[in-house]
Amino acid sequence: MGHPVDRLFGGIFLAVLVTTTVMVLLTLVPAGNLDEARLLHVGLAVGISACILLPSPVLKRTIWHGRDPFVLDEELNNMIIGRTIGLAVGVAAGVFVLSTVA
Repeated sequence: MGHPVDRLFGGIFLAVLVTTTVMVLLTLVPAGNLDEARLLHVGLAVGISACILLPSPVLKRTIWHGRDPFVLDEELNNMIIGRTIGLAVGVAAGVFVLSTVA
């Protein structure tokens, strides 16, 4: 078992990867001109990524609390914080990738 900060950095890296991938995959959907709806594209990517990343640790912290005796509350808190930070960093990385490719 590692240090609880491992969950923080693991959450950051996972969220950056998922958010960047979702942003790139959303450009493949033919939704008209991307220049007109950039904020909608970013908001939709953040919403989809949050729905992928956040339910498991939030549910383990609230409703399923105590089901897994090997996961500490501090690890769950760090996982939620890391994934939230990763969402913001993933948006920046996704915008960078899309501006480089397009």
